[in-house]
Amino acid sequence: MSEEGDDAVDLLENGVTLSSPSEERTYGTVPFTVYVRYISACGWATSVTYLTLAVAYEGLRLFTNLWLSWWSDAVAEVTSSDVTEYESLMAHYFQTYAGLSLLTVGVSLGGNLVGKAGGAHSRSYFFSVLLHAILRAPPYFFMSTPLGRILARFTSDVAVVDRKLCVSIQRFVQFVLLCVSALLVNALVNPAFIVLALPVLATYFLLQRFYRSSSRELQRLQALARSPIMSHFHETLQGLPIIRAFKQQPRFRAHMLEALDALNRADLFINVGNRWLSISLDFLGKLKFRLDA
Repeated sequence: MSEEGDDAVDLLENGVTLSSPSEERTYGTVPFTVYVRYISACGWATSVTYLTLAVAYEGLRLFTNLWLSWWSDAVAEVTSSDVTEYESLMAHYFQTYAGLSLLTVGVSLGGNLVGKAGGAHSRSYFFSVLLHAILRAPPYFFMSTPLGRILARFTSDVAVVDRKLCVSIQRFVQFVLLCVSALLVNALVNPAFIVLALPVLATYFLLQRFYRSSSRELQRLQALARSPIMSHFHETLQGLPIIRAFKQQPRFRAHMLEALDALNRADLFINVGNRWLSISLDFLGKLKFRLDA
């Protein structure tokens, strides 16, 4: 049996995503095993290669900026009368800078391609596991599970894995490396910066922890509010002649509008949370700028 088939059997036996007749609701942080499984789906070799290229890109970017600083210092030390030395110096620094720039672009392109390849492999893997689990599900599963929940797995959940997850992880890695490199450079230039940066880092940490816990629960509520809409729509289409015969269109319409309102409320609170985070980060950035000034 293939690896996807084995994982499908595990899902069915353990009831991870398919076997529960009631809508599942999880709480708390995402388990570490979920991250490990996603990395495994992307491929360990691919993940390590991407992380190596991401670190190499950030190192090359810092070294390129440092090379520009050395270039400007070296030009300032050359006298204007020595034309030959000036031209040879300019050629040396320019050629090295061009080579570093091309290498940086190549490493960045390679890292993005490797990241996209890992994301494509994970999408194919998880979809195969989900499809195997559905095809091997016993009949009672389809009798006890609303169709809207199954459709939600194959639509919205698959769309998150296809479109958002890989891009979000790549941006997260790039942002973390950018912040770490900026902190290291500032600490090397001015060691006193560490003392000033610690309170700011602590504030950002508390802010992100509060936002992540709120946003995580809101997104779970959004996912729970989506499947009743699909279930109700499917049931309405199946029983449309009976609904019309008993003139129950207003009741079913009101039920659908209530389900849509529940989903819209979750979307609204998610957007409000995003705007709150944006305003808070802008405020902290402006406050830090004023304190530095």
